[in-house]
Amino acid sequence: MNKELNYFAFIVVLSFGYFIGLFFPDIDQGMQGLLGHRSIITHSILLPYLLYSYFKKKNNLTPLKTIFIVGIYLGIGLHLSADLHPKAFRGFALIKLPFNIDIGELSPIWIGINAGVALFLASTFLNQLTNKKLFWITYLLIALFVGLTYADEEPYNNDAIIGTFIFLLFVTFIYTKIKYRKLTFKEEAKNLKKPEKKKKKNGKSTGIIIFMVVATLFGGLIYLVNNTETFYKKNTQKKEQIKNWRADSIYKDEFNICKYNITKKYPKKSFSNFAAGTFNASKNQKTYTKTIKMFMKHDGLILKNKKFGYVDCYIKVNTDQTISFIRLGNKYK
Repeated sequence: MNKELNYFAFIVVLSFGYFIGLFFPDIDQGMQGLLGHRSIITHSILLPYLLYSYFKKKNNLTPLKTIFIVGIYLGIGLHLSADLHPKAFRGFALIKLPFNIDIGELSPIWIGINAGVALFLASTFLNQLTNKKLFWITYLLIALFVGLTYADEEPYNNDAIIGTFIFLLFVTFIYTKIKYRKLTFKEEAKNLKKPEKKKKKNGKSTGIIIFMVVATLFGGLIYLVNNTETFYKKNTQKKEQIKNWRADSIYKDEFNICKYNITKKYPKKSFSNFAAGTFNASKNQKTYTKTIKMFMKHDGLILKNKKFGYVDCYIKVNTDQTISFIRLGNKYK
């Protein structure tokens, strides 16, 4: 099998599978009525498992197809490692059964198990396919590079995400590497005329493997340490932008609180229409006053939908994005 596996093809197919596995789980966003976001079907190892079973049944599981499946498992493992660390386990963060029924507190258990199994099977199939150091070192480096990049783009818990992914990646890889090397040693020992010499060679190879794995892990940790400050700054900026979401638009609860107080201030007017115009809001303050320009029409004794003008509505936005009414401005034409 090793002779059939081209190194360049290995990189391309693994990366393509990685990309598919990384973004496949979120296709449920286009079918939320049927599946719900974070569907139990897409947020699992089901896709690569079915592919592997199909090719195996057809006796058509080539090395490149195996690497493609390894990439999908790897991508799903990374995606689910990120899903283990949402802002909070509620709403969209929960795993959904068909027809958008969530499984509640079982969600992190489901996500964690599938993340671990996905990375375990990725390592298992890779080690079954080849024992060449070049391939599995490349596998680890690609996994780390994409993992660091993907975690950095997440809005919450970047360090926890990459920490979880690296832990699961190396624990599963080292376990399967040791497991399949032991199996290889046992098979080779049956046909060896000079087992003592082979044992010495195998011991040396094992030392090289352990050294390379540790060196790769150490390199990833150094990268993390050197970029911690950058990750922190980017993460803080993203969180601040997300926290202050009321600065981006006019929301229904803001519109309704303004509408209510305008109606209260002008009880004799029979308003037939309300509309929100421009608004002012600070993106750089935690607590601030948001001003919304409200336009109204009203029904007179003769004319309907007569223009009333506009009124400035002042709302206080708190740090937790709750709001409270402050006052209304004068009526303007």
